[in-house]
Amino acid sequence: MDTTQAKTFIKNAISPLFSSLYQGLGQIIVLHRVIPEPKGERLRNTGIEITEQHLEELIVFFKKRDYDFISLDELQDYLQGKIKRKFVIFTLDDGYLDNLTHAYPIFKKFNVPFTIYVTTNFPDKKAVLWWYLLEDLLLKEQSISFNHQEELFNFELRSFAAKEDTFNYLRHLIKTQEGNEQLKLIKNLFSKYNMPLYEKVENMALDWRQIIQLNADPLVTIAAHTVNHPSFKAISENQILEEVNQSVQILESKLNTTIEHFAYPFGSPVEVGVREVELMSKTNIKTSTTGRMGNIMPEHQNHLHALPRLYVGPRTTERYLSDFISGKISFITGSKQRIVTI
Repeated sequence: MDTTQAKTFIKNAISPLFSSLYQGLGQIIVLHRVIPEPKGERLRNTGIEITEQHLEELIVFFKKRDYDFISLDELQDYLQGKIKRKFVIFTLDDGYLDNLTHAYPIFKKFNVPFTIYVTTNFPDKKAVLWWYLLEDLLLKEQSISFNHQEELFNFELRSFAAKEDTFNYLRHLIKTQEGNEQLKLIKNLFSKYNMPLYEKVENMALDWRQIIQLNADPLVTIAAHTVNHPSFKAISENQILEEVNQSVQILESKLNTTIEHFAYPFGSPVEVGVREVELMSKTNIKTSTTGRMGNIMPEHQNHLHALPRLYVGPRTTERYLSDFISGKISFITGSKQRIVTI
């Protein structure tokens, strides 16, 4: 047993004594898509999808534990101790059509409020959902090649493992490109294989009529998620503020309502740091959620632009959820960060 394994073993052993310090007041759940049971071969995009049955089980999990299901607008009352009960907040990122067709009926059935963070280029049908185009391309081809910045890229795709490795490599490459360079790369890659860039967004994203329909329900909060969904680490401060403020203006003009909540694109420690949080404090946004994993603590009332969330994917089990909300996982994996911010 090496040192790391030994430390983990010891933390597991003593976690019943200390994990309660890490369980906090509640959780903010991050989802993306809710779909029927998937069929056929898939790549990494399945990580942002759960089934309808899984969503129902997730809601029942918190109901059995007598949690309050609340909206982001109600969060401050719990942070300030005005309401002393456990809570859970459901959020969905980007603005996929299945949020309406598959997720909404389930939330409605259980009377559970939820937030959709909308990337405005989704309903404007200007977004290139390159992660789904990339999945389709790699699954159908046995090899691909393209040029970018005077460099030739070649990939052999003879096995499923090779396809997955290539997906992960190209996802990172595309994500880390700045605006114009990212678009050039996307066009160089997909146009060569005659893949329509906007076909996915036409079929998979909510349109404005549907977002207006959802917004009319008090259970639904529409929030901002930028215009283009860029990695903030790849763009300037002025570009970040433009992405945030423009997305808010578009949403407010379309919905005739005030937009007060925001989620960082991607949101990992790579994309969200001190600079990004400080920039958000200069906007009119009240809360900003990240992709960092953590429970919500009373102290987060002083870190409203760095709120962690609990990721739920297709492999998230009830055992994992139990360990997470109890504070056990946070204690074992990050005991120096009881209050997860950035």
